[in-house]
Amino acid sequence: MHSGYELAYYMVVFLDVLGQSERLEELNTLPTNQAEIDKAAQTLDETAGSIVRLRKGFDSLFDALSKPTPILDSLSPQNRSMAMSLRQVKIARRGISDSYIMTLPLVEDELFGRSGVILNVWSALGATCGMFVAGLAIGLVVRGGVEIGLGTPLPIYNRDEIYGPAVARAVRLENKVAQYPRVVVGEHLWQYLCTVEGSIVKTKLDQFAKKYAVDSKNLICQEQEYDGVRVLDYLGKGVRSLEGGVEPRWVEKAYQWVIQEHEKYIKSKNYELAGRYGLLRQYMESRLSLWGINKVH
Repeated sequence: MHSGYELAYYMVVFLDVLGQSERLEELNTLPTNQAEIDKAAQTLDETAGSIVRLRKGFDSLFDALSKPTPILDSLSPQNRSMAMSLRQVKIARRGISDSYIMTLPLVEDELFGRSGVILNVWSALGATCGMFVAGLAIGLVVRGGVEIGLGTPLPIYNRDEIYGPAVARAVRLENKVAQYPRVVVGEHLWQYLCTVEGSIVKTKLDQFAKKYAVDSKNLICQEQEYDGVRVLDYLGKGVRSLEGGVEPRWVEKAYQWVIQEHEKYIKSKNYELAGRYGLLRQYMESRLSLWGINKVH
C-alpha cells in the first residue's frame, strides 16, 4: 500500500492466564534474607515458570501437529516438496505478561492456494486446545478468543507484531464474551472454515484443504453454548483423535483440579466463581467418557 503498511488477513489467538496478578503482588520488595529469597523463588516458579512451561508446551504441540500426513504421500515428489514448504509457515507468538498472542497470516500461495494455510489453522487450533488442558492440569486457568480479520505488521518493530481488527476482535472475545475459562471462536473464523469445507474439489490439494477445514471444525463445539457462543471443544472427539496431542492423564489431572476449585468456591460462598467453575466442570463431565474417565459424584 502507498502508506507503507501492508494489509492482509490473519488468524489471531489471544489467551489470558487468569489469577496471576494476585500472586505477583507477593513480589512487592526485593528479598533481603534467605527466607525471603526462597519465598520469592517459589512465587516466581509458580507464576513466571508456569507461563514459560505453558508456552513451551504450545510450541511442542504445534510442532507435533505440523508433521507430515498421509495425504501428502499421494502428491508427486515435486508437489509434495512444495506443499511441505507451505507447512513451514510458523505462527508468530509473543507474550505480554500473563497474556499470549499468536498470529498466523492467511495468505494463499499462487500455486497451492489455501492448502498450507488451512493446515496451519488446524495446527494452531489443536495446539491451543492442548495448551488449555495442559494449563488446567497444572492449575493455570486460561480464557481466550480466536478470530480472523485484517492486520498489518508494524514496521517499527519486527514483523511478528500485527496491528489491526484481527487482534482487536480476538481480544474482545476474550475480554468481553468468554466470561469464564474457555476459548471463544469468532464468527469470521467459523465462516472461513465453512467456506473452505464447501469449496469444489478439483485437485489433491483442494482435497487436502477441505480435509483440514473439516478437521478444524471438529475442534470446535458444533453446538453453541448456553449463551449462543461457539467455543473450542478442547476435550471433544476432534482433540481425542489428535496424534501427539492431549494425553488422558492431563485430562484426569485437569478434571480433579477443576473439582477442587469448584468445591472450594462453593464452600467459601464465592458464588460468582463457583458458577463459572460449575460451567467448566459441567463441560468437562460431558466429555469424560471419550477419555475413559469416570465422573465424580
